[in-house]
Amino acid sequence: MTLFFEDLFSAQSVDALCKFVGIKTIATNTTDEVFSGRKMAFPKEHLGATYKALAGQYEEIAKRYGDALPARWRERMKLAKP
Repeated sequence: MTLFFEDLFSAQSVDALCKFVGIKTIATNTTDEVFSGRKMAFPKEHLGATYKALAGQYEEIAKRYGDALPARWRERMKLAKP
């Protein structure tokens, strides 16, 4: 089973994970942030270069997971295109 971080914190994902590992579904609070770090913006002028450097990884992950790839990943992949 593969879960992406962007999809992990939902009741549906927690239910699927519990089923996968063979345990009773547990009640979860998926809305409160716990131990969250400091929020920082990534400099926009570096986004294109960063995703171009990671293009190979994004392409391989996209081949493997197809439509399961989170929308945020697909948007980032567009930044890597010339």
